[in-house]
Amino acid sequence: MTIRGMMLRFFLVYPLLLIAAGILMKYTGYSINTGLTFGILAGCVIWLCGSFCKKNGRYFSDKEKYMVVAGFFAIDLLFQLLFGLAALSKIQSSSSSTALFIGIGVISIVRAIVIYAFVEITKKSLVKQRVIAG
Repeated sequence: MTIRGMMLRFFLVYPLLLIAAGILMKYTGYSINTGLTFGILAGCVIWLCGSFCKKNGRYFSDKEKYMVVAGFFAIDLLFQLLFGLAALSKIQSSSSSTALFIGIGVISIVRAIVIYAFVEITKKSLVKQRVIAG
């Protein structure tokens, strides 16, 4: 698996899981929340990083790790902005729209940290499982 292939998988699977979760929450009477979206993000990061390692017999080099974190973050930010624009169509006041984009900015910083953390956590887990050498 290449880094590009991993990014493509993330680009395809991540928004589908977010949409599916949103639909499921709507039909069960719950609202989708940040915790659920963070869980989906973390699950995708763990799954893809683990798959890369198992298919390539190694984990990322330092350069690849930063490319992966930046790629996951860019894709996540793209979908946050797209979903934010969709929400913006339902907002009437400019102060609410400003608050929406400030919120996206703050959450984006936290999500970048989460992505980096789960890339590292996945590596530690794979070392502990003896899939890769430490």
